[in-house]
Amino acid sequence: MAYTIFEKKFSRELPPAVTITVAGRIGLNAELARIFRKNAVESVLFLSDIQERKIALRPTHKKDRHSYRIAYAPDLSQAFVCARGLLKEIGWDGKLHYRIPAQWDEKKCLLEFKMPKWGDKGEIVPVTARKQKAG
Repeated sequence: MAYTIFEKKFSRELPPAVTITVAGRIGLNAELARIFRKNAVESVLFLSDIQERKIALRPTHKKDRHSYRIAYAPDLSQAFVCARGLLKEIGWDGKLHYRIPAQWDEKKCLLEFKMPKWGDKGEIVPVTARKQKAG
């Protein structure tokens, strides 16, 4: 009896993608984690385009008060940004886990992905400016 060798039908190299967890974390897959680490990204700004239903992450300086810190897994298999408050502001309902294809734009130094349709109506709520306390 002869054995047959089966070829692997999938690759560990997955296309860039983000996940939005029910806990309100935005996860970057290994490909994106390596890109961000290579570019020494520690913090990001969140940008949203309501009409195009897009979210973008732009690397920024650590001291920017609008920035969110990125946490990397030691083996760079993933990275996370905790963004529960921001996601709730734009209509996220926290009921489902989403995996979304993403694109890294090297020229603009920007990670972009489409917002899923969430909530009862699938609508996105514009982010409102928060009032600043005087003092």
